[in-house]
Amino acid sequence: MAKYPSRARKLAVKPEELLRHAIRHYSEQSGKLWVFLGDYYTRLGEFSKAREVFEEALASLTSVRDFGVIFNAYLKYEEAMLEVPDQSDDEDARGEDSDSEESLADQVDALLDFTFRDIPEKQE
Repeated sequence: MAKYPSRARKLAVKPEELLRHAIRHYSEQSGKLWVFLGDYYTRLGEFSKAREVFEEALASLTSVRDFGVIFNAYLKYEEAMLEVPDQSDDEDARGEDSDSEESLADQVDALLDFTFRDIPEKQE
C-alpha cells in the first residue's frame, strides 16, 4: 500500500483505516506500520499529513524499539524535505534552509527530551 498509494486508493477499505486498524491490533509491529502510514502520505505528496502521522506515532510510543524505527524514518523524511529544491530566490532559499535545519535540530532535541522521559520501560 505504501509503495503504490494510487493503487491502494482503489481498495474497498481506505488504506489509512486499514493501517490504523493494524497498528491497534498488532502492537509488536506498530513502529513499522506507523512508518508505512507516513510513507503512504509522502508518496501521495501529502507532506503535512505525513509529518502529522510521524508526530502522532512518536506521541503514542509503546517501546524503545518503536522509537528507533519511527524516529529514524521521521528523520529521513525531514532530511528529504530539506533537499527538495525551492523555487524561491537564491538568497531567500539559503535563509530558509538554515531556518529549516535549525527547526529540524530543535525538533530532534524536543523529541528526544519528550520521548525518553515518557516512554514506558517496556523494552523488547
